[in-house]
Amino acid sequence: MQRSRHTAAPLTAHIWFWASVGTLLYFAYFLLLNPVSLVLGSRLDLLVLVYEFNGVMVILMYLFWLRAILLVRRPSKAEAHP
Repeated sequence: MQRSRHTAAPLTAHIWFWASVGTLLYFAYFLLLNPVSLVLGSRLDLLVLVYEFNGVMVILMYLFWLRAILLVRRPSKAEAHP
């Protein structure tokens, strides 16, 4: 706890932040997807809209994960071969 208060890097500079935000954002919506689809069972137009929005949320989650992957620092050739 003490170390996290005095960290110099912002939260957005950490891999775990982007992976967590993407996962939480998607699965929070995914938990609501089944109950909402049961309520909208007779309204096919709204049901299609809900599942299209699900596709958008999946893409958004993957973009957050991509951001986390791009934060991984690869050693340069000079660092890899001392």
